[in-house]
Order: sequence, then C-alpha cells, then structure tokens
Amino acid sequence: MFGKWDSTSRKINGKSVNIAHTKLSGPLSDSAIGNAGAVVDASRTMLQTAISATSADNWSDAAKAAAAKLFLTDASGPSDAERKAINKVLRMTKDGLGGTATIKVGSSADANGYVNLHKDWKHKIFLSNKVKSLGSGKNEYVGRQHVDRSYFEDFNAENRTRAILTYIHESTHRYAGTVDFDDQGYVSATTYIGNGSIRFREPGISKAQALVNADSYAVFVCEIA
Repeated sequence: MFGKWDSTSRKINGKSVNIAHTKLSGPLSDSAIGNAGAVVDASRTMLQTAISATSADNWSDAAKAAAAKLFLTDASGPSDAERKAINKVLRMTKDGLGGTATIKVGSSADANGYVNLHKDWKHKIFLSNKVKSLGSGKNEYVGRQHVDRSYFEDFNAENRTRAILTYIHESTHRYAGTVDFDDQGYVSATTYIGNGSIRFREPGISKAQALVNADSYAVFVCEIA
C-alpha cells in the first residue's frame, strides 16, 4: 500500500515488478496490471541493449545518427567524454531497475508521467531515491515513476511505445538525475511514433543540456534498442 495507492507484485522473467495504482481512479484490471509489468520488463531489456550499443569505442551508424539528433553530438560520433557520459546515464538507470522495480499507474491533468522531487532528506517520501542532479549538481530525493493509466487500459502499439518512453524518461530522473528543459527538451512523441522522425517540440536546446536531458535518453533507447 502507498497511502491512497494499492500495490500488486508480479514476477516477470524472474525479476520483481511492483505495480501501484491509485484508489481514486478505481481498480486496475488484471490485464492492465500485466501490461504495466510488461512495460517495466521491456524497459529493462531495451536499456541493456542500449548499454551494449554504447559501450564500445566505435558506435554503429544508427547509434551515431540517433546521438547526433538527440544529444547534438557530431555526426561522426560522440567524443570519448560524451560517449562515457551517455553510457553512464544508461547504466545508472538500468542498475536502478535491476532489483524490484516499481511503476505507479495513475492519471494527471498536466503530464503523461512524472516523479516527485524533494529537496532534502527531511522532506523525502517513503522510498525516494537519493541522486545527484545532472543539472544543479545538488542531491535530490526522487520519488517513484508515475505513468498514465490510459496507456495500460488501451494497450495498443502506440500506447505501448508511449508508456515505455515515459517510464524510461522518468526512470532516468529517479536513478541518474536527468533534467527537463520544457518544450525545448521534449521530442514530439506523436511525430516520432507516427513516422519515426525525431524533432524537439521547440528549438533551442544546447548540446550541454541535451546530454543531461531525460527525453533525449528515452527516445535514444527506443531508437537503437
């Protein structure tokens, strides 16, 4: 139980997943619970694929192209420092999901997913994760990853992709300290899912920002995994 949340645990491919869902929106169907667990499992697998793809000194052309669009690295490939930075965020996120992973399935009028941030230990909520922000360099206490329940209740191909993008995005916040940069930092999910085109909602993000941008990592994983 998480206050006003009910919780169900599942074993998927030998690893535990905790699916929490808000009581206020009514019970979550067994199929929706299974769909949420499947998204966590897919996210773990895709992150591992992305880690493998970014561990070598020489990246594939597909990985270089995705990095150039999402992290604004050189078309010939990221520098050694950039490569290590990208791989580190992916590893920290995957490691964070390595134990019992949680996904909180709910609804928000403002976002398809979110995590709660707490400034200090005194104000943290139960099971917040302490992580150093890649933006401020200060410690933050980051809550669980919330994802819109509509994705799991109508689990078509588009909503599955949206759920994975959202879950990985929020997981990079929780475990790697990534940052959001308003519309400059968000890739248009509708365009990406619709025709595979990668473009930010608004121009203006810098390379330094892109390298710590949560949505860049989420789309990068989906693009190369």
